[in-house]
Amino acid sequence: MGKSKTKKHQVAIWVVDETDLAKAIARPDDWLRIGKSTQNTVTANPTTNTYDYIDQEQPETELESYSYSMEHDIAAYRGNKDYEWAFEKFYYADTGDNSKGLVLIAFLDHEDSAGIYKAFVAPATFSVSSADWVSGVVNISIAFNDTPQTGIVKGSGQPTFVLAPEKPSIVQVENTVTIATETTGATIKYTTDGSDPLLHGTTYESEITLTEDVTVKAVAVKDDAASRTVKAYCEFTE
Repeated sequence: MGKSKTKKHQVAIWVVDETDLAKAIARPDDWLRIGKSTQNTVTANPTTNTYDYIDQEQPETELESYSYSMEHDIAAYRGNKDYEWAFEKFYYADTGDNSKGLVLIAFLDHEDSAGIYKAFVAPATFSVSSADWVSGVVNISIAFNDTPQTGIVKGSGQPTFVLAPEKPSIVQVENTVTIATETTGATIKYTTDGSDPLLHGTTYESEITLTEDVTVKAVAVKDDAASRTVKAYCEFTE
């Protein structure tokens, strides 16, 4: 299959006026998809600091965090749920808790398997920046209030979001390698040849005894959602 550019319809945005993620996950019908938008841009807003270390000739820039935000020009079509949602916030001048909720983004071009897509969710503040009745758009800003939590969305209709498990830790003590995750009920898949553990992994059941140098890769899986893959180069010692 050839490479292709991601189209705006392949990045689905849902919002909900609920700040409790567990409650929002339990009520998928409450999520509102922003559909008729003339732009679909996520700004990462990276925070960097420059440090002048005593043992280096040149200062070094460190990337410390991201603070995501979005701008949407929602087409002003009476009756469309996303426009009515944005207009209500404008009309009632929602502030404080009334302006908070959750934003869910599913990347429909990143399909892990049939009907399962990479996604992330974050608490957010929704604010109306402008309402232009000439161009027919209401601009709403979505500011992420925390680092997004990764997971998956099943299907592209009303979202069924599944939170990804915590990534595993790989610990070597002499010639013994232990892999663990903090997520209860998660299965760990691993490989020792550097291949993708999600595709080619063996289920981890007990510690690994080294007989040679290997590259261990591991991933935690629960309810079809996978953690980030971690890897470690493990050296065999005589």
